[in-house]
Amino acid sequence: MKKSLTIHRLRKLVTLIPRQVRLTMFTVVFGLLGVTIMLAAHAATPKASIEPETGVRSGGATLTTSSTASGGKAIQFGSVAGGCTNPTVSAILVPSCGVWLGGFANDHPPASTFRERIEDHEARIGRQLSFVHSYHQPTDTGLNTDDKYFINRANTYLLTNWKPASVWADGGGGNSTVNSRILSWANSIKSVAPKKVMLIIAHEPENDVTSGGTGCSVSYVGNSGTPTEYRAMWQNVRNIFDGAGVTNVVWAVNYMSATKWICLRDDLWPGNNLVDWVLFNQYPGDGDTFTSAMGEMNDWLVNNSDATHNYASKPFGIGEWGSWMTNSSKTYQLYDNAATALAAGQLPNIKLYTVFDAIGVNNSRIDFDDQNNPDATELQHYSDFARSPGLIQ
Repeated sequence: MKKSLTIHRLRKLVTLIPRQVRLTMFTVVFGLLGVTIMLAAHAATPKASIEPETGVRSGGATLTTSSTASGGKAIQFGSVAGGCTNPTVSAILVPSCGVWLGGFANDHPPASTFRERIEDHEARIGRQLSFVHSYHQPTDTGLNTDDKYFINRANTYLLTNWKPASVWADGGGGNSTVNSRILSWANSIKSVAPKKVMLIIAHEPENDVTSGGTGCSVSYVGNSGTPTEYRAMWQNVRNIFDGAGVTNVVWAVNYMSATKWICLRDDLWPGNNLVDWVLFNQYPGDGDTFTSAMGEMNDWLVNNSDATHNYASKPFGIGEWGSWMTNSSKTYQLYDNAATALAAGQLPNIKLYTVFDAIGVNNSRIDFDDQNNPDATELQHYSDFARSPGLIQ
């Protein structure tokens, strides 16, 4: 009797609650019941193991080492942990930490202008370059619009090659037309001050020598002149720049790394007082690793320094590099080895790595194999290198 009375009272109380409130209460209770059922069903659903580090990465994602991840690898988004992101930079552009990443790009349609090619390269590797590399011919009279765009872009420096004269003797001071062109270049670079420009005078001069190397028993292949004429051209360029009051140039000599030209290196040295950086170009082949290829020239510069040719007193840089390997897996290993070398602090004299992302003599594009076939895996390995902690991000 008491139980029936209690239920009757409850029913009466419910009928006293407004209809809209009753509907709301029903909705809430029904919703909570539904959530409970979904959670129970999810708990019984089989799960699959996902390994994103084995797929193709894009959009700034990078492969990192992680002791807590399956397989020891993990995907990281955003800036690279432990990397150098805000170095102090010296007057000649030596960073207080990390290594600069530079690049030249060509042969990637539809990008056609220099700016488009560089920006396309940066989009493909998922980061901005610290140094942008351009090339100029003797007839050019100064920086162009794209050069100036990158000079004025935040956290970017221009590395530019320029040949004052095809025949070095013409650049030695006795040719008024060439002197006028040198002065035009001096004023052009001066106009972007205080921005700094790293300037190479006639890169890879070994390949252009006609005769005159001390103790050299090689067959010369060039037509520009002798080492003496090369050095005189450097001195004349420097005299004209200094006379014009140019103070925002960082001067770089840029050698080849071919061993057959070793005998020319000392003869082509412009002078300790005329050089700020020593750059060299290196394209590793099938028998090389990154450290063996780059270490050969690095070690020669260190071991052959003397009072007259004080290479070791200068920061080193790689003006051009890329794979000339015919085996794609070795190319992948080349970029992985480069990242490992940087992380381990090997080759500490080298402060700049500038990739040559173009066809050139061989196909050195970072996303094609040596047979000109697209290779997304190669691009991924290079992109991982480009975002490695040893490089300035």
